[in-house]
Amino acid sequence: MFLSKYPIDFDKTRTFQTFLWKDMPGAYLPTDPNDVDGNGDTSSYYTAEELEVFRLSSKSHWDIVVNVDGEEIHCLCHHPTPPVFDDGTAEEYPSSVVSDWNGLRNHDEIRFWADYIDPSKSDYVYDDNGQYGGLEDNAKFVILGDFNADPIDGDAT
Repeated sequence: MFLSKYPIDFDKTRTFQTFLWKDMPGAYLPTDPNDVDGNGDTSSYYTAEELEVFRLSSKSHWDIVVNVDGEEIHCLCHHPTPPVFDDGTAEEYPSSVVSDWNGLRNHDEIRFWADYIDPSKSDYVYDDNGQYGGLEDNAKFVILGDFNADPIDGDAT
């Protein structure tokens, strides 16, 4: 839920529910070092069929445009998956020890915004309406949400 005392420009607001994890260049897709599924392939924790429908966003990624006293502010909202509740934290990528599927997804969900705000890195990004690209150079934005990533005491990758 997003509440604002300032007007929201719904025509410029974007959502990214259908963006697939595999479509992110250099995605930290988890390997399967322990061959959990027993198929002999340790290169990917997910099957090709699963990756064809596996969203990057575990919950939400929204670019909500708010008009604050005539200024357009992009409120980049998200709530990435916690980097725990999997088989461990990868110390390197790709890991030959653990899959770290939640930790790697958390990393890429956060990286999504880093790419989105950089016009030189956002050409691959597409929204739920098929529009490509991220923010324009010098666009004003704030990133909001629960990142689930404490760089000192947490299990973030």
